[in-house]
Amino acid sequence: MSFLFDVHSPDDATKGYALDQSITLVAGTARQSPSGLTYVVAGFAALGESLISPDEPVGEAILRRALDDPGSLSVDLHGAAALFVHDARTGRTVAVNDPFGACSLAIYRDAKRTVVSTDLNLLRVHLKENGVVLRKSISHLASMFATGVGGFASAPYEDVTILPIATWVTATPSGVETQELDLAALVSEWQATEYDDGLDAVHADITATFHALASRHDVAPIAHLTGGADSRLVLSFLQARGIDGRYLFYCSGHPGEMDRVVFESLAKHYDLRAAVGSGISVLRYPASLEEELTGPLDYSSGLNMSGPTKDWARTDTLILSGGYGETFRSPYGADPELVMSSTPRERLQFAWRSNLNVGGAPGSSYISDDFIDALAEATDPIVQRGLRAGLTPDAALDLLYVARNRMFVGNLTYDHNDFVRRIDPLYSLKGALFALTRPLDVRKGNVIGFDLTARNTPDLLRLPFDSPRFTEDYLRNRSLPEPLEFAHADRPLRTATPLRIPTREYPVMYRPKPTPEQERFAKEKKASLRQVVWAETVRSRLSEMLGKVDLTDFDRVFNADVVRSALARPFPNRVVIRNMMTLYALMQWYEH
Repeated sequence: MSFLFDVHSPDDATKGYALDQSITLVAGTARQSPSGLTYVVAGFAALGESLISPDEPVGEAILRRALDDPGSLSVDLHGAAALFVHDARTGRTVAVNDPFGACSLAIYRDAKRTVVSTDLNLLRVHLKENGVVLRKSISHLASMFATGVGGFASAPYEDVTILPIATWVTATPSGVETQELDLAALVSEWQATEYDDGLDAVHADITATFHALASRHDVAPIAHLTGGADSRLVLSFLQARGIDGRYLFYCSGHPGEMDRVVFESLAKHYDLRAAVGSGISVLRYPASLEEELTGPLDYSSGLNMSGPTKDWARTDTLILSGGYGETFRSPYGADPELVMSSTPRERLQFAWRSNLNVGGAPGSSYISDDFIDALAEATDPIVQRGLRAGLTPDAALDLLYVARNRMFVGNLTYDHNDFVRRIDPLYSLKGALFALTRPLDVRKGNVIGFDLTARNTPDLLRLPFDSPRFTEDYLRNRSLPEPLEFAHADRPLRTATPLRIPTREYPVMYRPKPTPEQERFAKEKKASLRQVVWAETVRSRLSEMLGKVDLTDFDRVFNADVVRSALARPFPNRVVIRNMMTLYALMQWYEH
């Protein structure tokens, strides 16, 4: 469920916005509150100990809070969601989303209208119906290629903006404005908070989300569980509330992989039920490589290369993930002096490393040097915003990751909610601010995440992980937990099948069967066998495509010589294969 509203000036308005401009809800199933407020919920989130979704009415107090104090409401939204509220008596409209922007607000402006939507496809279609044809952005494609799935808050269409984190929209008959959360005030408050008090507050904040989730009585809800730390933290909160027995636990790892081995050991140790299947129902599978690559891009309007497509089925399954545990630690671990002494480009390369400059020498990247500089200038305001708010330089750089992560984890979660109810219960702005205001070694050692786990279920820290987790930074702050071996290794793994709608269409298998040589190459290079099988096909088709299209825009953001050089010979390793697969998928979406 998404929404779109159009703030439109009269035909004779030539400058700015006329006082009598109209505010029209174009898309979204509107509800009316008892006092006459019109509202739409997009996505799914916890708000305190309650849940908000398109399926349930929203209380009057929450709607008034959205109109009167949208910033405070945003802070307390835990999940990928946004709320549209319109007061016909005053003409005031607010579109407020979760503070990380997991449910992104896209905005288009011209001389006569401002259009705001949580769905880029809705935005594109609505504008086309009103004579505005959006052009796909080659810069966005380069951003996605350089920085990973989702790009970095760039919009897939020119003249469209995706609002930054902690930013919402307010519209009245006299104008439309975007407003930002006062991060400086929040940072100051958390900097003055002692560690134990802060941990109490974050624990209570996340516990409220699990309390809200406990009110749902879904048939076989699912929680992701791996061999890592974040999904184990989710498990600890489920155990602390005594509701882990209601859940199925799903791991996507293959048999024999360490991730899967630890998952099954945890399941046997705690007698958890392992899910046979992810809980996602697919009605029709793709019939070609191109359809497989572009299906998620088409559904997300160029934001996601994996995830939902139009061929998924809607069920009432509830799915918990654990991706936002990353906001409790330092993903970059940057030396503060290095952050302050470096240029925007150097900070960007520190964050994304080899993705941006293959080989390290100028002109050796798949991305043009000019575009790398432009991308650095576009992303550095997040670092500067963190510095202005009072964060230390290392924490300001980590804020860049928080802002970037919402373009992948956040967008995926939001799109999933068209088909299932998916939420990351570790979503907590308080948790992120608490972490960002702690010393760097505390963040690098994931001390907060482990302390939260220990508060819920101490033995979870003692059981083996899929890899060593207690680093020197952790050991500078805490003692090494006494190891505990998994019990009940001989216990049969309990399994159950999630709610699932049967697939209606299996197209003729289009994937080539791997040759012994391809299997050997994949094993030696530690590459995806699926990608290895398609490598020569992609090399041929991408070469042909680039030979036919106008490369004027392509050459502006990509280094065509480096791309052609990669395509001129068989791909030598998994990195080149992955890069060319990504580029082929993006170009397929861009050209069609």
